[in-house]
Amino acid sequence: MNTYSTFTAAGTVALALISTAPAQESSPAQDEAVLANAAAASLSARGQYNYNAAAADVQEEAARAAALETSSRGLREWYARKQLNADYLAAKTQTAPGILERVAQIKRPDRLTLGQYSRQAGKLNWPAVLTDPVFEEERIALDEVFAQRQAFDAGTDSHFYRTVSQLIKQLREKMVNSIDQMSTTDSVRARKFLRSIEFEAKILPNDLGGLATNDQ
Repeated sequence: MNTYSTFTAAGTVALALISTAPAQESSPAQDEAVLANAAAASLSARGQYNYNAAAADVQEEAARAAALETSSRGLREWYARKQLNADYLAAKTQTAPGILERVAQIKRPDRLTLGQYSRQAGKLNWPAVLTDPVFEEERIALDEVFAQRQAFDAGTDSHFYRTVSQLIKQLREKMVNSIDQMSTTDSVRARKFLRSIEFEAKILPNDLGGLATNDQ
């Protein structure tokens, strides 16, 4: 109820008090009593209005605080879950010193042996399964690039490596088409040889570190 309505109600009460008085000439004392009652009614109405307004403000503030607390609690819980997930992933992926290096060494292809690749002559010795005419074009091209290899032809950013990698890719695609004509042993041997050729293209030709010296 707004202020205007409150005072209107108070005025109504005053008029009612006056209208219910006996239909006779009132004395000054009676008039004062009526005015006093009207003032009291007005004051009471004003007090009730102020009380109601204050109560409404309290309720609105309480609702706002509750909503803010709910939002803040939700945000804290979200960050807590995010941190827990980050901690879990960190613990899950934590490895002992050196283990990543050992894993990389395990996954790394074997280098070509001295029997598979003559570094001085730049000559590749192919396994029998890859001497089939179907692979002749790529095989001859690889023989040529290795025969012409210079001392610093190595690394993934070199033209030499990119050429070797592309030819190896073409050989693998041909192997897929010829897979039914190969035994499992021949297929594994051929793939291993191709991986070793591509790996050798990353290494300087005079780098003999870790190179097997047998003729396997």
